[in-house]
Amino acid sequence: MAFSSLVLRHLTFEAARVGIQCPGLLAGIFERASLGRENFWVPDRDMFAIVARALRESHRVDLGLRLGAQGSFTGLGASGMLVSVAESFRQALRALAHFERLACDTQGITLKELGATLSLELGQVDGPIWYKACLTEFITSNLAALLVHFAGPQARLTRVSFNYPAPEHVAAYEAAFGCELRFDEPRAGIVVDATLADRVQMLSQPALTEQLWQLSEQELIRLPILRTIVDDVRDELRVHWGDRPPRITALAKHLGLSERSLRRRLAEMKLDYRSLVAERQREVASQMLRRQGVSIKEVAHGLGYYSPSAFHRAFKRWTGASPMKHRRADD
Repeated sequence: MAFSSLVLRHLTFEAARVGIQCPGLLAGIFERASLGRENFWVPDRDMFAIVARALRESHRVDLGLRLGAQGSFTGLGASGMLVSVAESFRQALRALAHFERLACDTQGITLKELGATLSLELGQVDGPIWYKACLTEFITSNLAALLVHFAGPQARLTRVSFNYPAPEHVAAYEAAFGCELRFDEPRAGIVVDATLADRVQMLSQPALTEQLWQLSEQELIRLPILRTIVDDVRDELRVHWGDRPPRITALAKHLGLSERSLRRRLAEMKLDYRSLVAERQREVASQMLRRQGVSIKEVAHGLGYYSPSAFHRAFKRWTGASPMKHRRADD
């Protein structure tokens, strides 16, 4: 999962509230001035580094809870301001789900009606447990504080779920949420009483809400096309190919993912690692076949085939032509 610079700006703004300054968090990764320009995408590995720095500088394991305690989404641009001035908590959650694409590269938020309650499930955050926990704390505590903004100081969520084990600082969770907590769940998310979710806030502004909705739609249109996980895998295969394709576990590590997460994200795009390796083999084979003085046997061995005949069959399966015919076509 990659996050947009809007999320990074929001995160650094909230970090400044607790004394963690932006230049230190971004040094060597992004220029602070870049956060005020057009929206861009922040790769997983850069977010890992920034969150790790924030945790180190704060010396607090519950940093995510502290950062989200304000319940403010205004750092997310027009869509964030839309959340704040929506008519009700339900409408705010609908806006978050609709404009989630402005914040991250996957559509993961799911809203459900469960009898007299409303539930919101978050998308999967890939990465180390400390990273997943910090971001999930940040989002869920922000939502808990947002409910107070809409429904009053006594309003509490019914339940909060987390897709990781209970942390050592679970007492901080209990203090932050004051409701039922569940850990090791399939997905993280919240459940709220529908009566609270539908309570109309005093500061709702329908005209402004309509304007902000239109501005947010325009931001979606202007959003740069994101490099997909497939692009990242192709780049890693080019860099780390060597004499043999890298193992998926090693490649996933370079991308800051587990093997399971990488396989899942490729499957979401109807692809798998084997097909991308075969694609790269075709590219390498074509490049080698164009070289003068390189025999087909050398190409076969260079791609890890023990016999030219096995390479011949694979190449014909890839391209519909034999290696020799392909070489002649390029001459």
